[in-house]
Amino acid sequence: MQSDKGKERRKHTRKSCCMAVDGFARGSGFAAITWNISLGGAFIETPYRFTPDEEIFLLFIPRPYQQDPIKVASNIVWNGQGGFGVAFQETPDRLATMVESFA
Repeated sequence: MQSDKGKERRKHTRKSCCMAVDGFARGSGFAAITWNISLGGAFIETPYRFTPDEEIFLLFIPRPYQQDPIKVASNIVWNGQGGFGVAFQETPDRLATMVESFA
């Protein structure tokens, strides 16, 4: 669980969601899930760990699954129990629209 300090550093409000994510780093891919996301980053649930500031590419798989995945270049911000946090290098318009639609 993140501390209140992490919340204070965020520029954007996190929104709850459940979305499949494919990640790519170090020449390998992995499947994961995100449970919360914002316009600036996300928590990625996975047993994999990466170095802070390491670049990672994420494919967010929106529902309905007929939509094309949204590719986002990101950097690892922190590793924690159950996953890691990322900051998006840029937020694609399609991802921003999807995030804003979450309650």
